[in-house]
Amino acid sequence: MTKAVHRVESLLRGMILGHQMGQWSERRWWGQRLPGEEAAQTAIGPEALQGQLEVLIKNPPAITTPGWPPTCFVDTVPHILGLGMEYARQNSMLSPEQFRDFMLGAREWLLPQGVQRSCLELMAEGMNPRISGLYAASVVSGCWVAWPAGIYWAVHADDAYEEGVKLCRTLNGGDIVELTGALAAAISQAILPRASWDCVKAAMLRKLEKRNESAFRLLRDAIQTAENCSGTQELLAYLRAPEFFASTCTVDCDWMQSFYSAAACLGYAFVHQMDWAAFLCLLLEAADSRFAAMIGASLYAAVNGYDWGVGWDEALDAVHHQELEAYLSACGPMLASRAARERRVAREIYTLTAGCRTAEEAAETELYDRILAGLLAGTAANVMGSPVEDRSYGWIAAHYGVVTEILDAKRIDTEDDAAMLIMWIETILNCQGRIYPEDLADTFLQKMNPKKFYYDSQHGLDVLKKGLKPHACGHWNVVTGSALMGCDGVGMYHVGDPFTAGRDGLELAYQYQRGFDVHAAAMLCAATAQALRRDATVENVIAAALDAAPREPLCLFDHLEKRDARAYFQEVLDAVEGYRDVLEVRQILYDRFLSYNGQDPWEVIALTLAIFKVANGDVWQCMVGGTNIGRDSDTIACQTALLSACMGGMASVPDYVLTLYEEKSLRQYKALAAELTALICKKAAGAQAAAAALQ
Repeated sequence: MTKAVHRVESLLRGMILGHQMGQWSERRWWGQRLPGEEAAQTAIGPEALQGQLEVLIKNPPAITTPGWPPTCFVDTVPHILGLGMEYARQNSMLSPEQFRDFMLGAREWLLPQGVQRSCLELMAEGMNPRISGLYAASVVSGCWVAWPAGIYWAVHADDAYEEGVKLCRTLNGGDIVELTGALAAAISQAILPRASWDCVKAAMLRKLEKRNESAFRLLRDAIQTAENCSGTQELLAYLRAPEFFASTCTVDCDWMQSFYSAAACLGYAFVHQMDWAAFLCLLLEAADSRFAAMIGASLYAAVNGYDWGVGWDEALDAVHHQELEAYLSACGPMLASRAARERRVAREIYTLTAGCRTAEEAAETELYDRILAGLLAGTAANVMGSPVEDRSYGWIAAHYGVVTEILDAKRIDTEDDAAMLIMWIETILNCQGRIYPEDLADTFLQKMNPKKFYYDSQHGLDVLKKGLKPHACGHWNVVTGSALMGCDGVGMYHVGDPFTAGRDGLELAYQYQRGFDVHAAAMLCAATAQALRRDATVENVIAAALDAAPREPLCLFDHLEKRDARAYFQEVLDAVEGYRDVLEVRQILYDRFLSYNGQDPWEVIALTLAIFKVANGDVWQCMVGGTNIGRDSDTIACQTALLSACMGGMASVPDYVLTLYEEKSLRQYKALAAELTALICKKAAGAQAAAAALQ
């Protein structure tokens, strides 16, 4: 990791240089004076910059606005390095909750600027961090999270983009959210050995084009215009024109121009191979906030190195030296650990696929066999449980005795659980990789027939059509367990990586659910990822599910006291310990673990884990047990059978189940399984290459 960490050091030293000089730029534009100055500086040239730089870096001027006390946002660097250390401590990507806890815990020494301060207060008052910034203003200062997010996701530009977005939108709204993702993506590429401006620029623009077309066009055009300018005065005239300022922000705040200016100045600097003094002058002249200099100087230093002379180095060493060294020391082990996890998962995938490259090759692999088994068994079990959904097991016993056959085989192509699973998998295939709420929302808008789903899913689609951001739509829905339908596809994609499967399942579920339902989806995604491993057992699949359960007690609809999910589900499992008859445990589960409604995810997960444990990996027993327990029988039967079939492969699926499928349906599931398996192989190859790139 030595080379990568060296590039990280270059990036961060450039960021600190830009920050220290950018503070001076802010003071200058705001008409302030340094002690001893007769008037505010109005023009900067390389000679003047060289003469003042060391002094200004060591003693950045406090920012004050006439008539106001100090605004308390003199220094952004501790935010960046502090969050970087949090990534190192967690040794993983951060959830919105972890970021919230970091910010709230650091309130005494981190003082975020106005918009972010308001959003932090909302989180302190209890608002979910995913929506605390939903309607906040777009201010460029929100982009600070891009540095630690981009560094953690070095190599993986798309993941860096989404990480930046996920954190930024807890504290900000508007275009800066997607622009922060674009910056994180650029950083993830800039710190790679042999990085070039072309690859950094491509990473900055790639996902932005898909997520925020207007911001993409403005950023792309600014870069292209700058790259075609013949001199700095031509570029400055373009960037400082009133109409350019107006195009960057919908409120009367000029700072958003700084982001676009930074990218434009970078384009010009790389074309003209500017020296550092001239480049800093350009950055400081072009924009009115420190963030242009921070963005520009950090990316320029990462790609070109920081050959700016001993004087600048000595001045930089006097500011934030200890914090920077501590983060750099933690950065190498953090990146090495991430790469090791990716290599381990890739090796696991290779053992199941022999490194297949095409869907045709994939169809001959063990992973394909197990994914196909999960799809077919889960869908058939869904159909088996559907006719007795919402009935009690007593009612089922009175009318059917024990249901041991599929009562209505025509449902095989219409059941909601199966339809949702197909939509999730098709989203993964369309995106050719990891998916996010925006991707799932696109599929819903294009393909979802609301009449085939329960009213909560219909409402989620309605809210989406009204223009609410996808990651927020589920916050105003009724909790029914509907996020459990379809989520297994994410677990399949993340085979061998239950942690990431759980994290992704949770975030995706917020697209149309909330409350414990999103955690239930996380648990089943993690369980599916574990079930596809070669060493999968009933015990470690259940352990993966419990590990993805929330660590903090949660509120319940029908109880005054909060509930510890892990302790509760362990109690469920303990209650059925030693039983081997899925019908025998029904009364035990009814007596102790029913919720106010059969679709409540607390109950669905409790009964799913219990039946899965008692069935001990037997697909047919899962189908019988899940069906005859009633309540949300179709989902319980589906999930238990799917997990067992993923463990056992096609050999574990009863022949009777396969006779239910018409040739057209069977071809569809086989194609889905083959394409998904081939994509998983592609992911494994990419993970190996990414790990090698960090060396």
